[in-house]
Amino acid sequence: MSLFIPCADLCKRKYINIAGALVRVEMSNVVSRYVRRFASEVTRGLGIPKACARVIEVLAVNGRRLSFCEIAGRVRISERSLRSHIRILVNRGVLLRSVAVTPTRRLAYEYYIAPLGDILGMVRRELAAKLRRLQVLSSEIRGTRKAAAA
Repeated sequence: MSLFIPCADLCKRKYINIAGALVRVEMSNVVSRYVRRFASEVTRGLGIPKACARVIEVLAVNGRRLSFCEIAGRVRISERSLRSHIRILVNRGVLLRSVAVTPTRRLAYEYYIAPLGDILGMVRRELAAKLRRLQVLSSEIRGTRKAAAA
């Protein structure tokens, strides 16, 4: 009987450890799902290619600065496409870059995601500009309809 209790304790500990690992995996899946949705909405709001969302997602989930080669290894698209997407994201201010020295003493860029507040501000400004353009167009349409009716 005394042997059964330590074995039960050991099994409980293993179960708890396994459950903890499962919870961590589940939480990381939930977080990556939200990051994926966020990246998708950012690209849609800014009017940039959908493939840029994958670059945003990789950098946001990783949470640290990545070199071009590290991003390429995770995104798995052609080098030319990736360079194009990174250029778009840097020009729009979604990605930031810094110069780093490689182990072979060469200079290279490291990319990281801008603060979320800055990205949300960019999307907000872009959507407000689109809304203003739509309002101007709708008022012009109303004006031409009134002129045609008269």
